[in-house]
Amino acid sequence: MLAIGIVVDELHVVVESVQHYMDEKGMFTQRSNYSCMRDIISAGNSNCVDIGGCIVPVGFIPGIAGRLYQQFAITIASLF
Repeated sequence: MLAIGIVVDELHVVVESVQHYMDEKGMFTQRSNYSCMRDIISAGNSNCVDIGGCIVPVGFIPGIAGRLYQQFAITIASLF
């Protein structure tokens, strides 16, 4: 569920940015998508690195809790 929330949050940012280019600057769909991705690519990449830095260490927790969270950490980290 957490991974779905993260992806939906990223999608929301992209859709709002594309809509901004279409409404404010009068661009068509393909041109607005290109401009949007050019603007927010660094933010998307840094978000993936940040999530990886927070989620991957969870996989190394020792004990029973570590075993439970290890599958979670591997799944989330593999998505990004």
